Amino acid sequence: MTALPYIDILPSFDAVRVVNIRVTTDNHILIVCEPARPNVACPKCACLSQKIHSKRLRTLHDLPCFGRPVELLLSCRCFRCENPGCECKYFTEQFPGLSVRYGRRTCRAQECLVAMGVECGGEAAERLGSIIGLFWSADSFLRAVRRQPGPEIPTDLTVLGVDDWAMRKGQRYGTLCYDVKNHLPVALLPDREAPTLTKWLTERPNLPAIVTRDGSQTYRSAIDQGDPDAMQVADRFHIKHNFLGAVDDCVKRLLHKHPPEMNLKPATDSEIGSSTNDNDEVMSNTLARRKALWEHVHRLSTQGMTRRAIAIKLGISRSTVTKYLQSGIPVEQKWSHRKLDPFLTYLKSRWESGCHNAKQLFEEIQALGFTGKYSQMAAQLSTWRESAPKVKSVQSTPVREWVKRWVRKDDKLEPETQGEITRWVDSEPSVKEAYELTREFEHLFDTRDINRLKIWLSKADESNVPELRSFAHGLQRDEKAVTAALMENWSNGPVEAAVNSLKTVKRQMFGRGKLDLLEKRYLYLAVRRNAEERRTQSTQGSHVPQVPVSSG
Repeated sequence: MTALPYIDILPSFDAVRVVNIRVTTDNHILIVCEPARPNVACPKCACLSQKIHSKRLRTLHDLPCFGRPVELLLSCRCFRCENPGCECKYFTEQFPGLSVRYGRRTCRAQECLVAMGVECGGEAAERLGSIIGLFWSADSFLRAVRRQPGPEIPTDLTVLGVDDWAMRKGQRYGTLCYDVKNHLPVALLPDREAPTLTKWLTERPNLPAIVTRDGSQTYRSAIDQGDPDAMQVADRFHIKHNFLGAVDDCVKRLLHKHPPEMNLKPATDSEIGSSTNDNDEVMSNTLARRKALWEHVHRLSTQGMTRRAIAIKLGISRSTVTKYLQSGIPVEQKWSHRKLDPFLTYLKSRWESGCHNAKQLFEEIQALGFTGKYSQMAAQLSTWRESAPKVKSVQSTPVREWVKRWVRKDDKLEPETQGEITRWVDSEPSVKEAYELTREFEHLFDTRDINRLKIWLSKADESNVPELRSFAHGLQRDEKAVTAALMENWSNGPVEAAVNSLKTVKRQMFGRGKLDLLEKRYLYLAVRRNAEERRTQSTQGSHVPQVPVSSG
């Protein structure tokens, strides 16, 4: 095996020659290098010069080797320009590709520093670097990311998506500008105010032809001022979400005002007597315990024990022992309330007339002179409730289930469910009107029929359904964008997904990074992932199906 010559350690840099490699006392690998070029061009006039003015040593940190930090000790020369007319009298030799001017790291080490800062952040990158031999601080990683100029914004931005995102939920919000066509974020704006977005649009050299957004009137006015010729496309998800919210409120109101008929069926004998049997069993067990305790107390008393000794032995109070010794064997007690007897006739008549509200009945007999307690009357009413015939009602259908039934296609419904809808709709004209408007909008939204949209808006505006009428007014205020949403295939869905990934990066930074750092990290991460996806698709070739994206 032949030893590797020093000159082959850095094969891609012809301007540098390796002189020596050694391990320092602090376990660092030190590579001593010297310049290899006989002359160097002046950075101002490009005139070659061989006149060396001075020399100095420059230390560059490189990537580790076998867990050991690597340093390059480079001898740099300062030249005197041989062109008398050049304004640069002296210049220092630079090594492009190996380092940058005033840099303390090699180019590849700086790239690794930026990549780790972008992917991991500061603290995580510091912990990871200490494992592989990069002993750089968290601030070094973050400074490297902040110093990057940022990825270039594509000039062919034809479809722009805007959406707000929470810097701190409920307090501060920003705006995400997203290239929907190329699936790349473009910029993070510090707020969601109209002047900020307008200024950003006016500063762009090429304005987008299509802008997707949600129903925000702030973004609408900003786009009208900053890019008046752009076609604004409302997000279909938000339209459908607002529509379902209006239907939910409508169904809730109709269920309260005009509830559908409930099918009642008598309860079975086991269901009727289940609670009564449980109560009887508890009462019988209590009576048995009292009888056993009574017998035990009397048996100990006949043996000559005092009442205090009996109480200590049985773990009961002495007053209980006295009560059991002075009374007969316990029997089942029949409760009676003599104060209530004069009012039983009145209570029975009110109960049979349909008034089963205990609080109301208590107030009525109090007005007639009853001075007893509420519990006395409640005990009497409980006996009447237990003796009354019980029925078991079918559980009422929740509001959300009714909303699903209204918007679901007829062929997706069970015949029994369809029958329940028909009975409720036919029972009340207001329910029928709301149901027909709901079904009509659901159909035109699925088929994207813009002609029927205008007809529906006028019908909803003249209807007696306040929830759908308010929803229609909102669509009319943004009718052009809503119409474009039905005509175009673009939507704000990719922007919503981008907001989720942005929140992931923000939470990884524990909310402590400022907007400039968050923007650099997020944009670089998006560019890296997009490039990786394109590289994967290109390597797989025809095995990956390509889905064409059309603007309509």
